[in-house]
Amino acid sequence: MITNFLKKYKSNIILITFITAFSMLFPFSITIYKMESGKVKIYKPDMLGKTVVLNSGEEKESIDVEMFIPLVLYSAISDEYEKETLKSMIVIFRTYILYSMGENESINAEDLGIPYTTYSELEKKWGKNYEKKYMNTMKLLKETDNKVIMFNNKLIYPYYNEVSAGITNVGEFEYLQSVDTGWDKKAPNFENTFYFTGDEICKILKEKSEVFIENSDLVSKIILNMEENGIYVRSVTVGEKVIGSEDFKEMFSLLSTAFTFESFSDGYKFVTKGIGNGKGLSMFSTEEMAKEGKKFDEILKFFYYGIEIKEIY
Repeated sequence: MITNFLKKYKSNIILITFITAFSMLFPFSITIYKMESGKVKIYKPDMLGKTVVLNSGEEKESIDVEMFIPLVLYSAISDEYEKETLKSMIVIFRTYILYSMGENESINAEDLGIPYTTYSELEKKWGKNYEKKYMNTMKLLKETDNKVIMFNNKLIYPYYNEVSAGITNVGEFEYLQSVDTGWDKKAPNFENTFYFTGDEICKILKEKSEVFIENSDLVSKIILNMEENGIYVRSVTVGEKVIGSEDFKEMFSLLSTAFTFESFSDGYKFVTKGIGNGKGLSMFSTEEMAKEGKKFDEILKFFYYGIEIKEIY
């Protein structure tokens, strides 16, 4: 009976078997088709084997440094930036994290002292574009190929700033030298002015630095000691006390260590240029250079003197 049944319905059974097998393979076939047609490609960056520990309440999660980098990247800048800008920042963050870890195999995220987001927050932010943007990010990681910035075969401390003062600042390391960043002068927030009364200045100095001066002719009492480039302030002398420019900037909530101080009407004003301490890479200039066709390694070598871009492992 079974033999007769098979003979009678042989063609139908073959058709059903074919359809079932095809339906099981269909998703894979579509994926292969898309990959071969260039519509979809999977990028898997090489892991570094060192981890960052994320603290979420009472729970802790370890994540490879390479997968932590995007969380720092998109906390600092938008994914809408030019690809070469994003790759420049990826190399900077990779370098910074590994520099901070030293010989350790793991580090707490909080010990890095930099903000970061989470993949769940990125999924909420990107919505239906999450998978596409995620894969684009994996591609950027892959294209930077575990590269870091080195000087004399050692990881550098990769200073960067949002906007320079039209020239970058010198620093405590040989690779931090002044270079012309005229692009930054086009930044919408390039120059800012901060107004204070004499009483306000005296009060801030007293409360935050324990410096006591009288409210009269403050321009002669607050002396700016400039860097050799003549743009950035190295330190500020008030009376007999010398205050570092970054500390002074924080005291008065200034945006940059490139500032001037002068009397104005019945008070005084600080005029700042740029945002940050001006050392290392300028993000605004980097974006402009990327738009001009510069590659990430060219950009990094422009901002950091005498460095090499190398694979860490």
